[in-house]
Amino acid sequence: MTLPADYDMQIIRKRVASKGPTFDDFPGLGVKVFMIRQKDRFGAESNQYAPVYLWPSVKPMWKFIAGDGFRGIVDSFGWTPIHYWLGFAYACAADIDWRALRSVTREQTMIQPGTDLPALRARENDCGRDAVAAASGPVARAVGVDTDPRAEQPARRRMELRGAPCLGASSERLGRYMIIPNGLAVGPTQLPNAGVLPSVRESFGLEFPASCYSRESSNTSRVVCIGSA
Repeated sequence: MTLPADYDMQIIRKRVASKGPTFDDFPGLGVKVFMIRQKDRFGAESNQYAPVYLWPSVKPMWKFIAGDGFRGIVDSFGWTPIHYWLGFAYACAADIDWRALRSVTREQTMIQPGTDLPALRARENDCGRDAVAAASGPVARAVGVDTDPRAEQPARRRMELRGAPCLGASSERLGRYMIIPNGLAVGPTQLPNAGVLPSVRESFGLEFPASCYSRESSNTSRVVCIGSA
């Protein structure tokens, strides 16, 4: 959600400090990350607030959207259309310290017609596994695919969470966010573990982690959700 240039971001930080702990016990939630962009910091051109959710399955996600959770967003920021993304790939260390994460980078690219989707998914899982194995700090990566039938091409969106600050300017393809200090809630539901590697957690089944966050549109804020198949 894009906020005015002179918006006091302490309001968001206080909101997170007040509401964040309630998500630790939210039924069905894997992880929630409270992200911001602050104007003139780390290349940000505007103030933005973007909460991110990782859901192991769809049912509890819809209990949030069609319940008091999403109603709280609407009451504070107005109605936001919901856009659904299918979970495509996911990886993180089995012993990851979620609360040590400090930044999120999201990358969006279009999937070209004729793309071998099983091969693309395998590559995304391999890349996620390699990123986790090579990192000196905590890393988690989730990838979603937009299957909107109105679009000429599906879009792939990759979200990477790291323990280091995000540096550099954002662009239409690449976005960078800060995680608010103490702005990460670990829910009661454990994220899936396929057991491919002892130190890496990935999902390969019919249900994948989900991510729900806000992005800037030309005329409105939009809540984007990555769900499971």
